[in-house]
This record gives sequence, C-alpha cells and structure tokens, in this order.
Amino acid sequence: MSLTAPGRALRRHRFAQAGTLSVALALALTACGGQSEPAESSTTSPSSAKPAVETSAPASTSETAGVSSSPTATESGSGEYVPASADGPARSVPKPEMPADMKEETKEGAEAAIRYFWDVHYYAEQTGDTELLDSLYSEYCEFCQFSSNDLQMIYKDGGWYTGTEVQIDSILTHRSETGYVSTLLVTTGTGTGYTKGGVVPENGDVEAASKQPWIAEVSFNPESSHWIVDEMSYEGSIGSN
Repeated sequence: MSLTAPGRALRRHRFAQAGTLSVALALALTACGGQSEPAESSTTSPSSAKPAVETSAPASTSETAGVSSSPTATESGSGEYVPASADGPARSVPKPEMPADMKEETKEGAEAAIRYFWDVHYYAEQTGDTELLDSLYSEYCEFCQFSSNDLQMIYKDGGWYTGTEVQIDSILTHRSETGYVSTLLVTTGTGTGYTKGGVVPENGDVEAASKQPWIAEVSFNPESSHWIVDEMSYEGSIGSN
C-alpha cells in the first residue's frame, strides 16, 4: 500500500539522479547482482520511517544559509577522525548534534531540521549506521527509506563509502497544511564507494555538483518533540551539475 500526503504523488526511479545516492545505487546494484530496484519495505511508525511522496513548489522566502575486507566504521567519538579511503571506511566519525531550534515549532526550527537531516545523512554514509537518520523522517519519505536501506546493504556486504558532504546554498520556505515546504539549492562534494576488498565499482565515483534543486517538506512530530522530514525530493534533470 502506498502512502501519500496532501498535494503529492508517488514518484519512483528518480533518486539515482542525485549525486548523494549515485554511489549508494551503484554499490547496491553490485551487491544484488544487477537488480534494477531495491525491495519494498513495510511501513513503520514515523520515528523509524519508510514509503513516499511528492510536493508542490513553495512560495515565500527565508534567508540564505549557507580497513579490512569486511570493515565496520566506528560510529563516533573515541579517537581521532579518520576519513574513508581505499584502505577502509571512516573511523571515529563525529556524530552530529541536534540543534536546539529543531525542537521549536517555528520556520527557523523547520529549516534547522532540514540542515540537520543532511548532516546526519553524511554521517550515515560514512558509517553505515542509519539509526539516527531513521529517527528524522516519517513514513512518507521515499528518498529517506531508499537511502537508509541501500546504505545498510552496502556496509552489510562489506563495502563502504566516503560520503558526499552537502552544503545548502539557499532555502526558500513557506507554510504548508502539515508544516513547512522548502526549495533548496544544494552543493555536494565528491565521493567514492568501495565494495568488499576496496574495489571501486563502475559508477562508484561521484563528482561534485553545484546548486542542485531539491524540495523538502517537514512536519512537527509531537511524540519526538522535533521536526521530521516527510519529503526530500531531487528536482533536477539527469546529469545536471
């Protein structure tokens, strides 16, 4: 059963167009022997997340913001941070801290949640640990589910990823029926994915990409007392940088 939110329709097969997921997709396909699409997952509660949605474009403006062959990345904290490389996954990756604004039912809080989502997404890419990421989106976010599932698959199969660090160049935000909708311009850095043994598969390298358009929709979750992502949708065309 598909879930939809007001003003949105299910859209599939577009997420591989986004730089942050192209490596995840390449490694997932390698692990699955060329399977064209990830398996569907059942819907869970908003705090653990799954399926999908589309959103309409917003209107008003807010201010601009600018190892071994079967490795396991260190989650956080202890030791000096070591970036991922051909030798193995990242170690001692700092875990992002939730901003206080994200717990406030304001537009600033909604935008803080979007920025925090991308920080946590980068953390998950470097570690394969998606527990924190999964607490930040609802059952409506198909991109979030797709990304979380594929990152888990990559690390489970002995692969790893350097991650693609995200910079949000601008956010335009307005009120929606359920919270706020934002259009984003996002710049991503380079990234490299590795399969077991440190092999870079075809399409395993991600080039940097500037000012890619995304749509984000967030709502305030009273159970977790912070904003969560209901939609994160890439709006660019294939090969756009």
